[in-house]
Amino acid sequence: MAICTDLVFVILAAWAVRTCLGLHLTSALGHVNVAYRMNLAAPLFALLLFGMASTPSSSIAARLLGSRLFQELGKVSYGIYLWGWAVMMKYNLHLKCNNEPPDLVRWLLFFGWLLLSGMLSFYLIEEPFQKLSKRIM
Repeated sequence: MAICTDLVFVILAAWAVRTCLGLHLTSALGHVNVAYRMNLAAPLFALLLFGMASTPSSSIAARLLGSRLFQELGKVSYGIYLWGWAVMMKYNLHLKCNNEPPDLVRWLLFFGWLLLSGMLSFYLIEEPFQKLSKRIM
């Protein structure tokens, strides 16, 4: 089960990275296009979660996603979700992804600002309000 979990993790990670960079597999391969349109990523994701839950110590994916780095990224993910559109508008990435891929420096700046905005949102807004709500209740 651990090998299957790791294989699904690699497939989903490659799919996500290629889509993020504008390199859509759906236009290049017919079978991938069918899988994309049938939303077969959802059962793959469910298999990934089941595999990580059933064999957490032997799965590389479970150990990687349970690492300190990914736990910290999970904390700031809501801030990234909130401020992501504004940062994307600043770098005009929403306009460029259909016409031409942006250069590497633009992507690095975009992800840097995105991470910074998520961290500021968590540590300056979310965490103090979580502490305040615990004190009130």
